[in-house]
Amino acid sequence: EELWRDLIGLLFPGAQVAGDDDAGPMQLLVRLAERGATNRRALTISGIIYVLSTVLGLMRNVEWSFNRIWGVKHSRNPFRMISDYLVITLLLPFVAALVLGITAALESETLMEGLGPFSVTLRGAQLMVICLTFAILYYMVPNTRVKVRYALLGGLVAGLLWTLVSWGYVKFQFGMARYEVFFSTFALFPLLLMWIYASWLILLFGALLAFAYQNEKTFALEHYSDNASFAYREAVAVRAVIEMTRRFRQGLPALTVAEAGNVWNVPTRLLNDTMEWLVNAGLIARCATEPVSFQPARAPERIRVMDVVRAMRDAGEDPSHLRDDETYRTLFDALNALEPQYLGASIADAADSLGPIPTPETSSGK
Repeated sequence: EELWRDLIGLLFPGAQVAGDDDAGPMQLLVRLAERGATNRRALTISGIIYVLSTVLGLMRNVEWSFNRIWGVKHSRNPFRMISDYLVITLLLPFVAALVLGITAALESETLMEGLGPFSVTLRGAQLMVICLTFAILYYMVPNTRVKVRYALLGGLVAGLLWTLVSWGYVKFQFGMARYEVFFSTFALFPLLLMWIYASWLILLFGALLAFAYQNEKTFALEHYSDNASFAYREAVAVRAVIEMTRRFRQGLPALTVAEAGNVWNVPTRLLNDTMEWLVNAGLIARCATEPVSFQPARAPERIRVMDVVRAMRDAGEDPSHLRDDETYRTLFDALNALEPQYLGASIADAADSLGPIPTPETSSGK
C-alpha cells in the first residue's frame, strides 16, 4: 500500500494530498479499479466486451484490406456485417482447437506409432482444415462476389505457405530453447512478431491470388488504374451510363463490374471507382442483386452527357477552398459549367480578364 501510494505520487505529482487517501482523482480511479477487480460479474462482462470489440475490430481491418484488394469502396450493411463476423468468430476457435489437437497428436511418438500409416492421413486432414479456413475467409469477408473455385485456390496456396512458415517457426523455437535462458527468451518475442507479420502477408497474398485469377483478363491492367488519365476515366463513365441505358430499354440484366471489365478490357478497380462516383452523383443506382449490378437512377432522358462528365470532374473532395477564391470564382464556375466560350479562350485572355496581380504598392495607393 505504501509503495502504491508513493508510485502514484511519483508519476502524478499533485494528484494526492499526503495523509488523505480520498484526495485527488487518481485515488478515485484506483478505488474503482480495485472494486472492479473484486467484482467477478463486472470483470466478466468487461472482458467479454473487450474480446468482442477486439475480434470485431480485427475482422473489420481484414475486410477493409480485402476490399482494397478487390477495389470495393462500400462496406456491407451492419446486420450482415455482424452476422458474417459472428459466424467467422465462432468458427475460428473450433478450427484452432482442431489444428492444435492434431498438432499435439502428431508430436506424440507413442500415438504416432499406434496410428501407423493413418498418421499421414491425420497430417493431411490438418492441412485441409487450414486451407479451408483460408478459403472461407476469402469467400465471405470481401464485400463482393468471390467465386468458390478462386477462393479455394487462394486458400490452398495460403494454407500451404502458412503451414510451412508455422513449421519453421515452431522448429526455430525448439532450437532456441537449447541456448541459455536469457538469450532464448530475448529472441522469442521478435520471433513471434515475425511470424505474425508473415502470417498477415500470407493472408493478403492469398486474397490477391484469388482476385488475380478471378479477373485474369484485366489483372495485368490493374497497376495502371491509379495513373489512368482523366480522359480515360471520363470515357469509361460515359460508356457505362450509356450501356446501362441500352440494357434498361431492352429489358436486359443490369450491368455488373465483372461483365463490363471483361468485355471492355478495363481494370476492375477503376470500374469500381467510377461506379462509386456515379452513384454518389445520383446518376446510377445499385441493384439488390448478387453480384451487385447498376442501372440508371432516373429517366435516361433526364441525364445529360455533361452531367456524367461533371460527376467525374467533381469526384472526391477539395483539400482547400481554392475554388471559392473570389478572384477566380467566375472562371471556375464557367469551367464547371463547361461553357464553350471559356473552354475555347486562351490562357492569355483568361489572365487579361482577371486584371493585374495586386502588389504592395498598388494596395497602398488605393
